[in-house]
Amino acid sequence: MGVWHQARRAVAGHLSPVQLDAMEIVADVPGITLGQLAEELQMLPSSASRLCGRLETASLLRRAPGRADRRRIALHLTADGTDLLNDLRRRRSTDLQAVLEHMTGEERDRLQNGLDAFARHAGRRVRARPRRPAAARLTRLHSANAAERTARSPADRLP
Repeated sequence: MGVWHQARRAVAGHLSPVQLDAMEIVADVPGITLGQLAEELQMLPSSASRLCGRLETASLLRRAPGRADRRRIALHLTADGTDLLNDLRRRRSTDLQAVLEHMTGEERDRLQNGLDAFARHAGRRVRARPRRPAAARLTRLHSANAAERTARSPADRLP
């Protein structure tokens, strides 16, 4: 996984892996609450709040009161945060493509077979004991936040 981490160090070396995880979750579920993020990251809300504070200080994330319930804090990436994640994804893709281009067709086939087997077995373990947020859960959170946004009156949608 050296290629993966090299890209992180090159593009976002000033951020910890958990900060990047938080940014990726917020990118996947715009408007996620601080409590939901803490749950997804499996950390205390106070720890998630400090983490978000650091990201906010770096101008990568912004916190805003929820529109339906102003006591709830909604999280959104800033333009700089979105750009950083896009740069990281591009860098990782470019670096992985360069490695794949040096492999023979047979090596790429063996890699694909190995990754398929890994995914099958990892999927079984994840269902048995989840370690990271499941895609379905993020989809549910995203749907709930989208429903909340559409349920607001037109006056509530004003900035």
